[in-house]
Formats: sequence, C-alpha cells, structure tokens
Amino acid sequence: GEGGGRRNKRLILGLLAALVAGGYYLLSRELGSLDLQDLLEDISNTLGAWTYLLVGAFAFAETGAFVGLVVPGETVMLLGGAVAGQGAIDIYLLIAIAWFAAWAGDTTSFFIGRRLGREFVLRNGPRVGIGHERFEKVEDYFSRHGGKTIFVGRFISLVRAFAPFIAGSSGMRYRAFVPYSILGTGLWASAHILIGYFFSRSIDTAAKYAG
Repeated sequence: GEGGGRRNKRLILGLLAALVAGGYYLLSRELGSLDLQDLLEDISNTLGAWTYLLVGAFAFAETGAFVGLVVPGETVMLLGGAVAGQGAIDIYLLIAIAWFAAWAGDTTSFFIGRRLGREFVLRNGPRVGIGHERFEKVEDYFSRHGGKTIFVGRFISLVRAFAPFIAGSSGMRYRAFVPYSILGTGLWASAHILIGYFFSRSIDTAAKYAG
C-alpha cells in the first residue's frame, strides 16, 4: 500500500544517506558546492526513527556479514550520532542498539567460523574479493596477539571484518572471546556515535575527527 511504499522509500533514502555522508570529502573536493550541514538536516528529517534500524543493521553486518570490507561502519555510526544530535532520536537508545548489534555480529561471525572453518574462506573467498593474502594477514595478526585482536582489531577495518570468524575457526572458546568482543564493540560504537553527536552542529569537524 501507500504506507508501505513510503516506509520502503525512507529505508532506501537512509541507505543512500550513509553512502553520501561517507563520500562527502571526495565529492566536495571535486564539486566544492556541497553543504553537508544542510544535507544532515534533510537526512534527520527524512530518517527519524529509521536511524535506529540503519545503524543497527550496519553495526551487525560489519562483521556478521563481512560488510565492513566494503562499507566502513564508522561512517554510519557517525551519521547516526549526528542525527541524534539534531534531536531526532535518543542518543542512549542509539548507542545501546549499535552496541548490541555489533556484538551480535561478532558472535554470528564467530560461530560461522567455527562451523565452516578457514578452508571455506580460502576456497570461496576470492570469488567475493577476499583473497588469501588478506585473510592470512589477519590470521598472522591473530596468532601473534590472540584475544587482544578481537578488541584492538575492532578499530582496524580489515582485522575487524575477519577477527571474529578467525577466532571461531581457530577453536577459541566463546567464553574467552566474548569479553573482548563486548568491550571492543561497546567502545567502537560509542566513540563514533558520540563524535557525531557532539559535533552534529559542525558535521565537517566530526568527519575530520572520525577520520
């Protein structure tokens, strides 16, 4: 119906908004005419409560579906915090949703790794752009730093995408994995959302700090 079409339109606009915000600097250098502050206000008015879904989906998919290899989740966390700073949504609820979703993504990736193992990635990864060299580089990092990789790797895009999977495929116990995951996802989500929130009246500055 008409209501469903309107909701789908808002969701599509939300996804596009995340990509627009992430590519702002590249575009502004070329065009020199974009006003990100006006864009943010338009996004806030358009998204509203849909921001919770957008942020939660990207926070989960960052590791749960390896989306972090393609679209960095920091961009969406920053956007969500900025929307909250405009007063459209609640900052505390946003952080809670992002934190839970990011942890759920890590956990999903961990058990996928336990179920499928590294041979699955080595065999099928190149088809979707996950080369052996990239995967083995993260494995090497994990072997040298162990559980700390789950926490520290949350702030390194390539490591973040693979670390939970490698933890599962390596035979690491979940109870040893989960404290690092909870702490890492909490700090990662909170930091980027708060940057967007506190600098929402000057989103250019927020993007600079997040970068």
